[in-house]
Amino acid sequence: MARDNTKYKFEESVYGKGRLVHAVVATYIERYDATLAQLEQIFPGSLQNKNGNVFITQQEYDERLSKSSDVENRFYNKAEDRLLTHDGITIYVSNQWGVGNVEGFYQQAIKQGFTIEKIISPSQATLEPFFTASNENTMSPLNQILYGPPGTGKTYHTMESAVKAAEPTFTWTNRDELKAEYVRLVGDKRIRFVTFHQSYGYEEFVEGLSAKTEGNQIAYYEKDGIFKTISEDADKYRVTKTVESDRDFDSLWAKFLTELSQNENGIRVNTIRTFFIVTDVDNNTIRFEKDKGDSTHSLSVKTLKAVFNDEREIKGGLNPYYSSLIKHLSAYSNQTDTVHIDRKNFVLVIDEINRGNISKIFGELITLIEPSKRKGAEEEIELVLPYSGDTFSVPDNLHIIGTMNTADRSLAMMDTALRRRFDFIEMMPKPELFNNKQIKGIDLTRLLNALNKRIEALYDREHTLGHAFLFPAYNEQDEDKAFELLKAAFKNKIIPLLEEYFYDDWNKIRLVLGDNQKSDELRFVKVHNEYYDSLFGSEHGLETYEESKTRYTLMSFNGENSVWDNPQAYIAVYASIK
Repeated sequence: MARDNTKYKFEESVYGKGRLVHAVVATYIERYDATLAQLEQIFPGSLQNKNGNVFITQQEYDERLSKSSDVENRFYNKAEDRLLTHDGITIYVSNQWGVGNVEGFYQQAIKQGFTIEKIISPSQATLEPFFTASNENTMSPLNQILYGPPGTGKTYHTMESAVKAAEPTFTWTNRDELKAEYVRLVGDKRIRFVTFHQSYGYEEFVEGLSAKTEGNQIAYYEKDGIFKTISEDADKYRVTKTVESDRDFDSLWAKFLTELSQNENGIRVNTIRTFFIVTDVDNNTIRFEKDKGDSTHSLSVKTLKAVFNDEREIKGGLNPYYSSLIKHLSAYSNQTDTVHIDRKNFVLVIDEINRGNISKIFGELITLIEPSKRKGAEEEIELVLPYSGDTFSVPDNLHIIGTMNTADRSLAMMDTALRRRFDFIEMMPKPELFNNKQIKGIDLTRLLNALNKRIEALYDREHTLGHAFLFPAYNEQDEDKAFELLKAAFKNKIIPLLEEYFYDDWNKIRLVLGDNQKSDELRFVKVHNEYYDSLFGSEHGLETYEESKTRYTLMSFNGENSVWDNPQAYIAVYASIK
């Protein structure tokens, strides 16, 4: 990928990334008479990175400087760059900004009402038609699979499709803005990612049993898979609603966990006659100790929630513990408060969906993903899960996006049940996107067209070459560097893929490369005929109808006179095709 040279127009001036941050912070102080505390709230260090700083005080700067001079290179420290907050504290703004973190600061500045225009360089602008199919607010299907040969941009389009599904009203002007929104949604856990493989199963995807050692005993517990987890999380936001705070389990439970994390001795929960101490919560299990005895006991978070919501009634020995814990949770709430919940969409991305055994992974839940069978639909279906015994349905705000490389497995071999329940979106090579750009006389559009026409004739269209393989060469402005990237694409991507496609049938590989129509000095693959008599003598006793063996040699990519360094060799690939 070419270097990001985006500039930013702010307050009638144009800035690079670091200087934009400095200018915005300075303007915010001036416009709002901001104190240090206000700045820290509006521009927290997490915008820079996990443990970063958008700015530091002069005292912090001096302390760091006493330990290492490296701090001088990380902040704008000239006298004219130092900023003074409204409460009289001098701060130094960080200059450590790049593609990976400036977008978060940019979005925060926009939220504060600043107008900032991104100025995209010509080389970056060429990226958009390759990987951005649409920026329209269209309805995303609940279940979709992006399929096509390698190198057709499925990974990039998956990011776009996931953002559209999660935030249908979101629009963007360039890929950086789209990526920033994707990263935000991943951080909020509204977009999650899993890769299928041959050994992946129901236990990892939906739920299964897991074991852990507690003391000298092995304890078994139900472990939720990613599909069950994201379905339950999405269900919380399926309907826009306002509820009284004392009836919202999730908010009360969050407060309980916060208190537990801050109390090393656990949380005391009173019962009618005595009390117990909740010591920790993990894997959906609440562990507690009674007021007498040394053993540890456990409760289920799911059961607690079901009892709280009047969906389940506990009878017997554990009832006092569940009811007392629910009473304890209610104490966190002010009954006059309300909790407002907006409907939100969630997205599960399944990479390489065709590599998994669909029947084994989805099991009985394959029916539940149909739009008409989702929770909230007229034909809603609930099932009882085999391990936990929980009732389960798939909410109608959970989108499933799969990717499929047709070179790995034909679409015709896909599980029929899966094919009926997903919208399939084909993604094929698009040589026309290169717009006949030439590198040292090599027409990229004609080159990729010729290779793919021959592959399709010798194999099939599902094993053609994607345009992404040649994109680095197309996007490079320096012609010498672009040619080296083209050569690298053949060496590291195209030739190895052709070897895999044709199982080392080098005669077909040379046909794809057009070598049979080239002069000898322009051929990428050399043909050698080894006569049996010269190898083994006249009485070799080999029963064969041929007198010689044909051997093929791929010409070296290195050396002063390498054919791969000759532009005419690439032009000759497509010269015979009109």
